[in-house]
Amino acid sequence: MSKKVLVMLAVVGVIAAGCSKQQETTTTNTVSVPTQVQVDAQALKATAEEQAKVAAEQAQAIADQAKEEAASLANNAVDKVQDLLAQAQQLIDQGKLQEAIAMAQQVLNIDPANLDAKNIIETAKAKIASLAQEKAGDMKADMMNKVGSFGK
Repeated sequence: MSKKVLVMLAVVGVIAAGCSKQQETTTTNTVSVPTQVQVDAQALKATAEEQAKVAAEQAQAIADQAKEEAASLANNAVDKVQDLLAQAQQLIDQGKLQEAIAMAQQVLNIDPANLDAKNIIETAKAKIASLAQEKAGDMKADMMNKVGSFGK
């Protein structure tokens, strides 16, 4: 064969090899694009799952804190009610009946169904009524004495 034919065959072989290589590269790129999309989607999914997990943990922490605060407020209210009831009872013992009623009323503002506060108010009102009757009886006796002394 002549040199020209050999050179032409070599050139055709190189061109054919180049085309084959380009087709292989295109095929590789075509395959890698969906693979990259899949990788990106998986990464996004993992990130979203991690963010959801963190958000859930934060929500739980907030709920736990709110629960603790509610329990603390409830305990404080119970302590305040107990203190007010004790003070109201002391006021009854000291004969400060109107103040005892006011103190028990504060308890009812916190806990409207509190039976101890209702009993303190009832006891104080009964003592006020009893004292009023006693005082009325004393005043009547005093008046009778004064009226009786006019005739003498």
